[in-house]
Amino acid sequence: ISLIFLGILNLNSVQTMIVTERAVFYRERAANMYSSLLYGVVLGFAELPYLVCTSLMFVFIFYWMVGMNSDWGVFFYWWLVFLLYTSFDTFLGVMLVVLMPNEQAANVLGIGLTMIW
Repeated sequence: ISLIFLGILNLNSVQTMIVTERAVFYRERAANMYSSLLYGVVLGFAELPYLVCTSLMFVFIFYWMVGMNSDWGVFFYWWLVFLLYTSFDTFLGVMLVVLMPNEQAANVLGIGLTMIW
């Protein structure tokens, strides 16, 4: 449950950020400052340190507090699964904001897709 909750939280927070940056992107893209592909790649790399740090902090506290298996290999496997899921939700939020006409439509579709997944 905590995995789904934090995934949806990341999905919603990144959508708000991308909607705010959308006008700036359109203006700079119209001025041919950079390509759309480069913007997407840089946005993905900019999110990685945040995703790694937040997922590691949450998993490190939650994993030991709940009393899961004390093997470090299992811990890192669980962290990897958590990191991949939160990354998926974050980049799903970015994709939905880019594809949908407004933030509300992207929000509804994103939560629906996350619940189906």
